[in-house]
Amino acid sequence: MGMGEYNTNKMGVCRQIRLILWKNFTIRRRRWPRVIFELIWPLFLFFILMWVRTRNLTFYYDACYNDPKYLGATGFLPALQSYICQWNNTCYNQSKTTDEFHGEATFWNQLTDLSESLSIIFNDDKTVNLFDKLFTQINSLQRYSTIWNGTILANKSTNDFNQSIPTTIINTLFQNPVGLSNLHQSWFMNHTKRSESNLNIIIQISYSRSQKNFSFSYQSETNIKQSFCNKTEFNKTFLINSPDAIVPKNFLCNNLSASDLKLFLISVQNQLDDILLTNMAPDIVKLTMNGMQAARTLEQIHSRLNILNVSFSFNETNSSISLTSLCGGRNDLSQFFTTNQSSNNQSNQSETTQNKQTETTQTRSTADDTLTMFNYNRLAENLLSYDESEICQESYITGSGKIMQFSTVNRTCRCALFDQVFNSNTILRQFATLLRPILYGKIYYHPSNIHYDNIIKNINQTFESLDELVRLLRQIESTSQTINDIIPVLCNSFSNSSLICQQFTTYQTSMNLFIVLTEFLACTERNRFIAMDSELDMVYVGQNDSVTNSFLAAIEFMDNIGDNDSLPTHIRFKIRMALDYVDNTFQTADKYFSYAPRVSAPTSTKYHSYLFIYLQNALERAIIYAQTGRNISYGIQTQQMPYPCWINDKFSNAISRMLPLFMVLSWIFTVSMNVKDIVHEKEKRLKEIMRIMGLNDSVHWFTWFILCTATMLLIAFFLILLLKFGKITQFSSFSVLLVFFISYTFATITQCFLISVLFNRANLAACGAGIIYFVLYLPYTILISYDTQVKIWQKAIACLSSTVAFGVGCDYIARFEGMVEGIQWSNINRGVKPNDNFTFLYCIIMMLIDSVIYMLLTIYIENVFPGEYGIPQVWYYPFTKTYWFGYNAENIRQRTEQMKCVIDQNQNGENDIGELGISIENVSKYFGNKMALKNLSVKFYRNMITAFLGRNGAGKSTTWSILTGLIPPTSGTIYIDGYDILTDIKIVRKRLGFAPQYNILFDLLTVKEHLQFFSALKDAPKESIETEIHKMLNDLALEKKADNYSTELSGGMKRKLSIAIAFVGNSTTVILDEPTAGIYNSVLV
Repeated sequence: MGMGEYNTNKMGVCRQIRLILWKNFTIRRRRWPRVIFELIWPLFLFFILMWVRTRNLTFYYDACYNDPKYLGATGFLPALQSYICQWNNTCYNQSKTTDEFHGEATFWNQLTDLSESLSIIFNDDKTVNLFDKLFTQINSLQRYSTIWNGTILANKSTNDFNQSIPTTIINTLFQNPVGLSNLHQSWFMNHTKRSESNLNIIIQISYSRSQKNFSFSYQSETNIKQSFCNKTEFNKTFLINSPDAIVPKNFLCNNLSASDLKLFLISVQNQLDDILLTNMAPDIVKLTMNGMQAARTLEQIHSRLNILNVSFSFNETNSSISLTSLCGGRNDLSQFFTTNQSSNNQSNQSETTQNKQTETTQTRSTADDTLTMFNYNRLAENLLSYDESEICQESYITGSGKIMQFSTVNRTCRCALFDQVFNSNTILRQFATLLRPILYGKIYYHPSNIHYDNIIKNINQTFESLDELVRLLRQIESTSQTINDIIPVLCNSFSNSSLICQQFTTYQTSMNLFIVLTEFLACTERNRFIAMDSELDMVYVGQNDSVTNSFLAAIEFMDNIGDNDSLPTHIRFKIRMALDYVDNTFQTADKYFSYAPRVSAPTSTKYHSYLFIYLQNALERAIIYAQTGRNISYGIQTQQMPYPCWINDKFSNAISRMLPLFMVLSWIFTVSMNVKDIVHEKEKRLKEIMRIMGLNDSVHWFTWFILCTATMLLIAFFLILLLKFGKITQFSSFSVLLVFFISYTFATITQCFLISVLFNRANLAACGAGIIYFVLYLPYTILISYDTQVKIWQKAIACLSSTVAFGVGCDYIARFEGMVEGIQWSNINRGVKPNDNFTFLYCIIMMLIDSVIYMLLTIYIENVFPGEYGIPQVWYYPFTKTYWFGYNAENIRQRTEQMKCVIDQNQNGENDIGELGISIENVSKYFGNKMALKNLSVKFYRNMITAFLGRNGAGKSTTWSILTGLIPPTSGTIYIDGYDILTDIKIVRKRLGFAPQYNILFDLLTVKEHLQFFSALKDAPKESIETEIHKMLNDLALEKKADNYSTELSGGMKRKLSIAIAFVGNSTTVILDEPTAGIYNSVLV
């Protein structure tokens, strides 16, 4: 190729680029409403992000220090205290420097003071003797608690009452003993105590008769009638068999007014009180004498304590009985709890009383819904209403809907009451989720032999000690309960002025708290360890028992040894717990890494919260003892590493997911419209006609790329301004963001090209492009969820979707923004997470690689599947020699010469009838093994109209495609004006005009612009274009429509314009396919 020809080709390509760009921008400009929407819609979405950014979603935190957590080896109390106090794993801005056991105002310090006071008392013989005397007298009084069962048998008639009650009713009511003790309870009388003992009732009755002008205080008439008739008080008062009780109860409740019923019951109570005093006079005298002696002993103890300067005022102690004092002044849960010592708040407590039945669920509530108050007195009273061995059933529900299972488990009623307390409040319910398996859970182990049994036995010493502690505490509880019953009676009857009596309510609160703590510890499973036959048995039983919180852990010793074998030097074991109790071992880091301390409990502290680390430490200490025969003398505490001051930018955390989504939503309309415009030219055959008239495919895609780039880069530039100066990505470099968005823009444009070759209909393409573009974003949401598990090559494959690569890049931007660093040139090739081998630079590179891949796929698919109006290439065409080096014209000519020997001799004798315009010589075309043309030879002459007829499938379109240079012939060639299409196709196209069967026009170009465009496309001289256009408009009578869009023309005028397009540009050979729209067949001029 000579230099002159090269310059000519270069100038022709540049002219085509300018021409196509003019056409594209002209059409785009005339669609100005759409262009404005393409600009405004992304800006509107990002203005929303700017507004969200102004909501002050950035929070600054000091350094995080977590308090140490004591393991079981440090002692039961320290371990229990640290577990409760550090349950929520709270962050503090400085390390703890005080000892929670020796603080100035801690509960433990109060216990120390109490211990010192008790030491003084026990060292004073006189005080010890007085206390010994008092306990002897109290035990003597306690024996009187069984002298009366609370009922009185009395013969009464209608004459004993002022109410009109039939004799049959009276006889039925008094035929059995009457529950007099029930008439002295709080439902009938105004008592602060909910339940009065029989001994206390005897003393009250005796005291009331010894005092002048004394009378009992009763509840209101309405309350008495409601309790007596609607609840169970009738059955507790009149002990009548159920069938016989219906008639008298109906009469008393329906025939007597509320006032008459109250007076009747008061009369019954007074008469029975007199009978009781008469029947038990000797016992009452003895009880009174013993009570007076105990009262005098109380006074002597009080005097002696004053001499020793010892005081047991519990007012201050009660105020210190709180989680704050228990935890040394700094704890996690004190914000939820405050102790309530006042009995006046009992009315705020809800209770549903049921008859105590063995193996039935009891329902009692002891806490309100806010936990601002907690009544230990009420809870202790409810706990003691059950026998310590009484069993209740608890139900558990698993599943939901139709797949629902019910499980039951037997537990002591006192423990069941604790569970009801936990379920009564949201905060307690959350805490109980951790607590129940710790309280009730069994620990299974396998295998069982003498060596492993000894290890387990060593661990079980803690629970054996706890069992002994519970026994001791319950003995103290029993004694304190006796004191709790007797002292009020003594104070009310004999010594109410004593200072000890005056302070007894404060003592009572402390004792009730002691009862609650004792019973709570008693609910702990002390027989923990159970040997199992196999690991599969442990798994199976553990899965079932975990539903009812009866499973805590399973220990599998890996070395299966016998009793006669020695213990291995290295003992291997594994601890198995329920899935919810330990971290998932399928990943070693959180799914979504963030620069923040892992403090959320129990999510981030499962190994501590569910006792895994406690059990592991106990096992290791037991193994050390088994190997060495020595106990470790020190305990262990664990503490999380401090975390430096940090920023929680919730907006930056969310932007990694929001920004890719907003970009997809911002450009989804632009992408759809770009694809629609490209496919529109293919659907209307505009692209094909431009190719026939000399347009290169590379120029076609390049000009579309320039148009889309100009539009989308303008949008991207405005978006970057909003991101940077709208403080969405305030710390990031503007230039880095610009390069990032440019890369994404290039990838998105070539993605549009790739999508466009998949469709042949413009409207369908617009819908499909939007859907495909959005669907390609969705893998990012999965990738970001499993970020820590995805390897670098897997992430690179995922980034073959440019939207995924953009999303990963946004994730890096958000993380660097959260570090107050932003994405910079200095860190684009640096990971943002531990062991992060993928960087922001890789995202940019992957988007550029995506651009190249999308473009190559576009070219390949367009050639192999050109659509309805193209000629397909074989699938392996990129690997053929002709694709890279062109067709060998000499070989084709040789094949043509060989075919001449079989041409009909008559044809050789034909005489030319004019100047030759087109000569088709032995043209054959095969598509694979399918023949489209075979040895076609025909001549067309200048200044003549030649018709080219044939049925469908005869090869007419194939002939026109070869003639116009769209496809090459398999053999033979065609000469147009003496130029061979195999070697001179560019010259041929400049001399060739073509009007297809259908009008192929641009909707938003005028008539004159059509003629100008196609003339220039055929490389007509600029100076002759206007003259030729004026002549063509005049010849076809289109002058008045020169400035009208093609859509404004009638059908006939559109056909005239199509014919004019074929003739412009100095066309010497014009092909008209059905120029009269079906009236005549194809005509060659």
